[in-house]
Order: sequence, then C-alpha cells, then structure tokens
Amino acid sequence: MADPLSTMKQIWAAGKTIFTDLDPGAAQATHLSAPRRSPYKFQKLSPSTIAATKKEILWIYNCGPIAQSYMGRRYILPPKEGEDVGAPVIVHETEIQWTNVGEYKMQAVEMDGKLYAMDIICPSGDVGCDLRPWGVFMTAHQRGTPEFDFDLAEAKANLFRKYDELIQYADKLWDTGDYLKRKEITEIYRIACRALGNERPWCLVTQVKVTCPACRGAIPQNCVQCPIPHCGAILNWQKAYQFGKISKDRYESALAEGLVVVDGTALKGIASAE
Repeated sequence: MADPLSTMKQIWAAGKTIFTDLDPGAAQATHLSAPRRSPYKFQKLSPSTIAATKKEILWIYNCGPIAQSYMGRRYILPPKEGEDVGAPVIVHETEIQWTNVGEYKMQAVEMDGKLYAMDIICPSGDVGCDLRPWGVFMTAHQRGTPEFDFDLAEAKANLFRKYDELIQYADKLWDTGDYLKRKEITEIYRIACRALGNERPWCLVTQVKVTCPACRGAIPQNCVQCPIPHCGAILNWQKAYQFGKISKDRYESALAEGLVVVDGTALKGIASAE
C-alpha cells in the first residue's frame, strides 16, 4: 500500500510544476535561477503589416454619460466633468486579433481598421447593440477641427433623440400606477430627463433655495420679487423695472433712496411692488 504522505508530496510537486508553466512570474516566486519563457509561439508579422498596425486612422469617442463596453471587458469612457467627450479608442489601419490554433501556436488575423471600428460601434450590424444612439461616434478628424465639431454635434443629436425615447417610455411606466412598473424607471431615465431640462413626477429637479431677506421664507434662487403672497418684496430693482414689475417713478425713487446697488440686489430698505 502506497504511503499517503508520499502520494501527497507527488501531487504537490506535480501541481507546482503546472503552476510554474502557466504563470510566467511563478518561476521568480519559487526562486528559480531564471523565469520560464512563454510556451506560446506568435506568428511573425511582415514589416508592412507592423507599419499598418501603428498608423492611426480613426478615433472612437463617447459623449454620453455612461461607459460603453465592447469586445468583452473593454470600455469607451464617458467625458469627465467639463469635457465634451471621453478618452478615445484609437483605431489603426490594420488591427490584429490573435487566435489560438492549438499546440501553443497563435495565429494573427488581420482586420481592416474601418471594419474593426464599425464592429465596435455596432457589433455584427445588430441594431439592438448599436452604440451610436448612446453618444458613441467615430471620426477621422482631430479634436478642435470644424469636421470634428460637426461629428460631435451629430452624435449629441443622436443622444438627445435617445433621451426623448427614454423619457416617453418612463412616462408610460409611471402612468400605469403599478409599483413594480415604476421601479423599472432607473437612473438612466432620470439622467435623460435632467439632460433635457425636463421635470417629471419620477424625476423631480431639486431647486436651490435661498432665504428672503424680508419675510425669511425659503424662495428659489435669483428671484426678482419674493413669490410668497404675504411678502412680495423687491429683491432686484433693476430687473424688476426691466420686466415691468415696478413703474419708472418707483424705480427712480429707489435709486434716490440708495436701494439699488451695483449688482442690482436690494440690500437696504426693502420695499414692495405696487
């Protein structure tokens, strides 16, 4: 009968060898004199092919608010705050996809850059997977050029049309009155609503409130006149006169009394409109 301890040592030694073969860094971890070379053999590329894989011809950008994935766990990033687009995915004249053909041999599959870019934006031509309605676009022009600005404007128009569709669908979900249906209104619907400046029961826009210096009530920011019925104090004399809230005589009287300051805010002797 074999010794169990001896058998376990043999299994451990075999597993250690397999781990070292699979992991290039395992040789260093086991303090061997030199790391093992990768067993995979890659097909050699011609000089012209190598040059084509370095020539940039297209850039794929995302002007939408959500990172879009493609070809597995790769992403087209959304713009950072203050930017119009995110970091681009660079497409070269020739793109290489490596295929394992067995026996540790890796074969190069050459793909035209334009076809590769289209496969990112709309995989296999499937309309349901098309990323263009979500603000993804490809361009052959550098940022800052009129041609790039035109492509960006077209992408934003596609995005806003998608926003319209999302808002209409969310309205239908809300109108059902069903709790579970309303739960389907996720954050992307609210992003679309806020982006178009709309307000819905399922997406209430929080307004910045300030305190009226006259009645101490909470009012929206930048009010010309306090909207609270029992108050009605003039908070911006210049705009109140401009929009016809007060008469010319009343405005001139306020000027004489020193109620109108440079920025138009009533800081002294707040009065009510007629």
